Amino acid sequence: MMKNKKERIINIITVIFAVFILLNYSVYLFCTVSNGGKTWNALVAVGIIMITLIPLVLLFLFEKEIPRKYKKLIKVLKTVYIIGMGVYVLSYSVFAVWVTSGVSYSTEKDYNCVIVFGGGVKDGKLSRYGENRLNAIIPYLEEHENTAVIVSGGVGEHETFSEADVMAEYFMQHGISGERIILEDQAKNTWENIEYSFDIIGKKNTALGISSDYHVKRIELMAKEQNVDLDMIASKSELELNTISSYVREYMAYFKYFLGLNDI
Repeated sequence: MMKNKKERIINIITVIFAVFILLNYSVYLFCTVSNGGKTWNALVAVGIIMITLIPLVLLFLFEKEIPRKYKKLIKVLKTVYIIGMGVYVLSYSVFAVWVTSGVSYSTEKDYNCVIVFGGGVKDGKLSRYGENRLNAIIPYLEEHENTAVIVSGGVGEHETFSEADVMAEYFMQHGISGERIILEDQAKNTWENIEYSFDIIGKKNTALGISSDYHVKRIELMAKEQNVDLDMIASKSELELNTISSYVREYMAYFKYFLGLNDI
């Protein structure tokens, strides 16, 4: 009796974990498609949804329909699935708390150059995150009139305008002189944002960078690996679907980073 009760509790918790993952990646898939994101990212989301959903249906909803001779195998697969769901939810929860902890949102220091990391463009317009990054740094640029600003970001998939061009236009519309703006319009990912921007200003110089709060720590890791001096501040993310999507994307980006893949 106690064994059956314990098993039911574990099953319920596992289903809740699975639903949490399904919701996260469904939001990520929806935002990736609606925002014109990379096709590969959408395919990864579909794959994770299938990997989560199919075992959930077979192992939990139709367990009684499976022939008795496969019971031991099903028990093993079910255990692996339960552990997998638990590890994911625990690691993601720790990540979600850690990734913005200790992030700075302003600075009083003087810098010769600011690097703005592109946050995506759709139909020639900045994404909400891209706009938030620029809005967050404009007061600093207004106070530090001699500081140059590098807008970093190339042409995204399905787009005709580079992030750099669109950011430069936004800055000029908000009173930042075009003479202060330097375009870095070749970078396709965070690693290249850093690399190509420091190719412009010189590896031995110090710069201030700005990006969304969930993105800052990965930039700092990459800057350290590239042996460049980049101080970071962040724009604050609002609680909305795109933020959930961005956290999921950033969580996956860390896996790619530690595997030596820096194309995100």
